[in-house]
Amino acid sequence: TATLGNIVLGTITSDSGVAGTHDIAVTALAGSITINSSVTSDDDVNLNANTTISDNASDNNADILGNTVSLTAVTGLGSSGNTLDLDVVTVTSATSASGGVYLNLLDANNSGVTVSSATATTSGDIVLEATSGSGTKTYTTVTAANGNISVTATQGDIVLGALTASATASKSIS
Repeated sequence: TATLGNIVLGTITSDSGVAGTHDIAVTALAGSITINSSVTSDDDVNLNANTTISDNASDNNADILGNTVSLTAVTGLGSSGNTLDLDVVTVTSATSASGGVYLNLLDANNSGVTVSSATATTSGDIVLEATSGSGTKTYTTVTAANGNISVTATQGDIVLGALTASATASKSIS
């Protein structure tokens, strides 16, 4: 936890060869989190930022690898043209007040990915793309209070639960 300033994460790997829980939790109380390489856990990854959580490179290399991930940022998760690249089983929560939610779900083992909740609470678009992996992508709840929603997958099936956006917003699924 950092009480002031930003956090830049290099390579972080929890020890999967030892019995027990190997969660990774990082909180920037007054700044942002930037992922320079990768954050890897055989359990849960929880990132919380007062501003943004971002990827330093616009690529399709996994920024976060783990069983589950929970992401909370006040002004954005990823950005248009530079998504956060996730190779996880479940996105428990991806929440941003403004700035939007931009995630690329990498399904390297073709087992599928579930997004339990993706939310832009005040404003911002939600873009959930899956550029690899043939497993099923399941989206339980996706809510954009004042923004557009786009859900795409290059391979595999898409299963949708509740998609909620303002009446004037666009919703795209492909």
